[in-house]
Amino acid sequence: MKKIVVSPEVSKKMQEVFGVTQPNVSQALNYRRHSATAKKMRMYALANGGVLLESRND
Repeated sequence: MKKIVVSPEVSKKMQEVFGVTQPNVSQALNYRRHSATAKKMRMYALANGGVLLESRND
């Protein structure tokens, strides 16, 4: 499982930059959406202090 964690401030800024709602940001950062916009949102999050968390399901 992968997800990107960002601060509330970055999440709010992403909503403004991409013109989306908070649930849209959450779905993109939790890899539940794979659209071009979701990919751009993940790149933006990582470039602005987001941390990628990955867990292995062994």
